[in-house]
Amino acid sequence: MPVAAVVTVGTLLAAGCAPRGIAGVWRGGGWDQATVADEARLLQMVDARRPDTLLVDALRGGRARGRRARLALAIGQLKLRARFPLVRGWVADADSGVAATAAFALGIGRDTAGVPALAAALQAGAAAARPTVAAEAAWALGDIGEAARGAIAVALGPHGVCAADRRPAGEEAAAPCAALLLAAAKLRPVPAEVVVPWLQASDASVVRAAAYALARSRVAAGVFPMLAVGDHPDEEVRQHVARLLVRGLVPDALTGRAMARLDTLATDASERVRANAARSLTTFGPAAAPAVWRLLADPSRNVRVAAMDSLHLVLGGDQELWRRAWQADSAEVVRRALFALARRQGVVIPGAPTALAAPATAAVGRAPLPASWGGIGARDRPLADYERLVRHWVQPGARAPRAVIHTDQGAIVVELFAREAPLVVEAFLHLAAAGHYRDTRFHRVVPNFVAQDGDISAGSGGRLGFTLRESWTRRRHGRGCLGLATAGPDTGGSQYYFCHSSQPHLDGAYTVFGRVVDGWAAMDAVAQGDRMLRIAAP
Repeated sequence: MPVAAVVTVGTLLAAGCAPRGIAGVWRGGGWDQATVADEARLLQMVDARRPDTLLVDALRGGRARGRRARLALAIGQLKLRARFPLVRGWVADADSGVAATAAFALGIGRDTAGVPALAAALQAGAAAARPTVAAEAAWALGDIGEAARGAIAVALGPHGVCAADRRPAGEEAAAPCAALLLAAAKLRPVPAEVVVPWLQASDASVVRAAAYALARSRVAAGVFPMLAVGDHPDEEVRQHVARLLVRGLVPDALTGRAMARLDTLATDASERVRANAARSLTTFGPAAAPAVWRLLADPSRNVRVAAMDSLHLVLGGDQELWRRAWQADSAEVVRRALFALARRQGVVIPGAPTALAAPATAAVGRAPLPASWGGIGARDRPLADYERLVRHWVQPGARAPRAVIHTDQGAIVVELFAREAPLVVEAFLHLAAAGHYRDTRFHRVVPNFVAQDGDISAGSGGRLGFTLRESWTRRRHGRGCLGLATAGPDTGGSQYYFCHSSQPHLDGAYTVFGRVVDGWAAMDAVAQGDRMLRIAAP
């Protein structure tokens, strides 16, 4: 694409895409100009990472819908500690949306002094049928960490807010309890004594959270009780069981039972369960060989790749077994994984090449990023840019855009959370419209974790010339989420990722700016090295 065809986001929004109005009022029922300007200043403050207590105080009296929630989020993200007392008060707000966001903000702000307010909000929310507020308060306690250990343990205990006789039945009512268990997963060490009993809960979401807490943290005390839920009807529970049962955690007395359970999970209908089982089975070495060889013939390439994590423990130094594994699978991504494993182990695979060339990426239609693109993410971006974003994406009635990501495995349709993360969505859509998202490779795919793409640096001289900062929101890393990849705080760019399964440990650390709404099979089938052909943003 010629450079002249690449336009700035401001031009895109001004030329036919931006809502039109009279005297600053959008005909669709949006905010007046004064409100738009206020919201733009708030967005600008967060984007520039320039805390401004005077601005926060000036905006407190605004009546725009959701203003207090957005203020709370800004205070938490910027860690504006002088205004944390304000947010603590909002945790008890009558508006559940404000209260829940305020609780989340105290979590991302790591406000240890807010633990009492959060514990009170947890108890009040659970008792007053405000499960969202209670769940966000529980999440925040986990993000605060050790200072909240006592509050988490009490809430999960026999007389806490999650006691069966103190809450109504149902998954929504169980949300605070599931959130508390996920909070416990962040503690070191994980309080297994209060987590394990919840594996017997009647709510699948609670069992799922308890199993995650034990598996994510590799809690050896969870092995025996997790074996008892290995056939749970909830797929994610089975994923976590398969993940925990590794040789280094399983005591000798339970080895037979653990391997039998993994053998069953290796034939599960869900490839996500099978991927976890593949990783765990290989840790048992030659004794697991029959099941492992079956997994090496699994119809899913990603399951076969997962088996490569510790396959050397099964193959040992037997070159004939390495040769057999190489010849058994002609899929490029699997052979690359096996080749890389062999090199790490110092093994030469008979019949395999001595080197593998990297998959070619054709930079067709991708021009270098122009100097004008540097305005995105710039600290001195004009207020008018933020006003356009507020009108287009944030104000009431603004549309939720979609995009179609075309891959070798099919199309993946995503809904973009422009209201919550307008700056990230803006950049994503601009790159798509300018033709930069074309003919790239999924350069990182970790089976049953993430599939990452969007490295366009090859078409821009090795550098992007812009940086995106996190826009943390209450959107979670559930299955099919679309997130902004970073290499550290405020280092976002063009790269994005999908989550194959829920990844609660990423919440509050990365920006979720969209979710898959169609094309799930394509998302699951993508393997490392597959192409992203183009992104269409109607």
